[in-house]
Amino acid sequence: NVTGVQTCALPIFFTFSSFPLRSFLLCWSIMSAVSHFRVKLYGFRGRNLAPMDRGGTSDPYLKVSFDGYKEFKTEVHKKELNPVWTEEVQFEYETKLASKLSVKKLVIKCKDKDKWGTDQTIGSVSVDLHTLATGPVQHALPLRDGGKVKGELSFCCEMEQMVNLEIAMKDVEVSGAGTEDVDSE
Repeated sequence: NVTGVQTCALPIFFTFSSFPLRSFLLCWSIMSAVSHFRVKLYGFRGRNLAPMDRGGTSDPYLKVSFDGYKEFKTEVHKKELNPVWTEEVQFEYETKLASKLSVKKLVIKCKDKDKWGTDQTIGSVSVDLHTLATGPVQHALPLRDGGKVKGELSFCCEMEQMVNLEIAMKDVEVSGAGTEDVDSE
């Protein structure tokens, strides 16, 4: 029995129970030269951030750039050295250069919000997109300003590649209880 067969791009769902085949051809093709990814960034947390203000604290926020494709800022946490940001960002990322993910970057800058003057950089982290696509979901990295460690930043990134599939079946013979005879062309 074959149930739920669709003739469109993903998702394609099918179930086999009793399925003798004369021939079965599975065609897997990428429909374009552009690679598509579903990305989810969340769970941002700073730990032991360097104090940037006179009172021995900081007013940290994050500036995030995903290969320049998606950029956003988090909220400011006043007088905090161990902030937890609740922002969760989801988006679809497209690139024609999927083979170059190792040179594309997620860059996160941790900044100190100043009332007067320019915001100061506490530190930053950078991770290549290949690591995000193939590596662990959770990351904990040292925040660096130049060569000096200024705390730690942890976050989660889920990066899943999406592809279009095409399935072609030829000379399929379906049998089983409750099925009618199917003539194949």
